[in-house]
Amino acid sequence: MLISYKTVFALFGKLHPAHLRAYFRQRKVKLVDVKNQYLSDVGNQTNAQFLTFITLSSVWALGIPLVHGVLGSNPNAGLGLTIVTSTLAVLFLIVGLTTINRYRILSLNPQPEAQDTVVAQTERKQPFAFFLAFVPIVLVATLTGHLLILS
Repeated sequence: MLISYKTVFALFGKLHPAHLRAYFRQRKVKLVDVKNQYLSDVGNQTNAQFLTFITLSSVWALGIPLVHGVLGSNPNAGLGLTIVTSTLAVLFLIVGLTTINRYRILSLNPQPEAQDTVVAQTERKQPFAFFLAFVPIVLVATLTGHLLILS
């Protein structure tokens, strides 16, 4: 069970930290400091953001041509879809690059307990420069395909 110091002080008021540590050592409760809890929370948010980015960009890549096929050759619909796909491409570019940078920063500063693990060592070796180049290339290629379909 993980409990942060902040949670303990909120529950017990102004107890001395040494007394709390002794109490929790007897109960075999692991205390987590605020920095590790923050890094864990940010890591979970980054993972969720990355999965959302992958899911929504896949829906975008397949959805625009499907919507264009359903609407037919209406010129007003083509203009509207061109504006929508261009706006989504810019948003996905921002979200994708931000997510990769956040993940890169998190992998450089793992939690102290996890620094010697195989996962932490492998994450440090990830080709983040490749990922930062790959995301814009794929988004521009998808946007180009959309613009060719919509014109």
